Amino acid sequence: MSDSSGSLLYVSWGADPRHVQEARFALYSAVRACRRSPSITITMMTDQPRNYDDLPVELDVVSSESFSEWGRCGSHEYIFRRKPMAMIDALERSDGPVVMLDTDTWFAKSAQHLIDRVGVGRSAMHMCEGGLTAYPNPSNESLLDVLQSRPFSDRSGRPIPVGPETQMWNSGVIGLSRSDVDVLRESVHYIDQIWSEYQLSHNVEQFALSYFMQTKTRLRAANDVVYHYFAVRAAFPTDDPLLQRRATSYADALTTADELHRLRPRLHGVERAKHAYKTLYRQTGRPWRNHVPSNAS
Repeated sequence: MSDSSGSLLYVSWGADPRHVQEARFALYSAVRACRRSPSITITMMTDQPRNYDDLPVELDVVSSESFSEWGRCGSHEYIFRRKPMAMIDALERSDGPVVMLDTDTWFAKSAQHLIDRVGVGRSAMHMCEGGLTAYPNPSNESLLDVLQSRPFSDRSGRPIPVGPETQMWNSGVIGLSRSDVDVLRESVHYIDQIWSEYQLSHNVEQFALSYFMQTKTRLRAANDVVYHYFAVRAAFPTDDPLLQRRATSYADALTTADELHRLRPRLHGVERAKHAYKTLYRQTGRPWRNHVPSNAS
């Protein structure tokens, strides 16, 4: 990865057409968000470089075998383990901060706002989702039970204390500096311990990162800068001709990015208000159980 004032990192493996469209949309959004910050590097780490080689981004080609190895927890596979492993690989080759973004994201503001939040001892994730009990579902409840009943430890052998109030952060954005790369190594160590005993919750990676980023760094939210549309993926402009076009130049990519921004997936009206209220309520740490305000129905 190039040295710069900071890097935006996206990761894509495989050639599923829907995923490639989503990833291209995200890269176009990043290009648009960096138009006034040319020192920020946009990197796509992928085993399928042909899908992105027309875009004004750096390509970091990783073999399919490496992606597979990054997703192994002993005898078990856990694909989300690839995220912290990719971040470790990127940070070890970059002098500036690195911010990894999921491909189902787009920028609402300049990417510089995001890069500026990351530095030595300062990190970023998408947003705080509250304690594990703020999402009362069988997956989170059983995960909390496993975390509290097993003797998990950090790499020094110290027990990792977890309670219902321990905060879960959304990992659609993960930003760290190279000096804090050990936060990721601790997270991977924690993931491997949990996943060896419990393979039912996809949130294991997210929780492990949340735990160490909030205890080892000063963690800030990035949801005012980056929109993570996992809740409205159905609104994604699948097969829009703009996503099928190949960019011919940087100027052409910027024009397409502006056109695609008008199609960005997002909540509207009452649904947007409901989601905002629910998000804020969960961040209090109180469980969301049939709690609907009278003005949000």
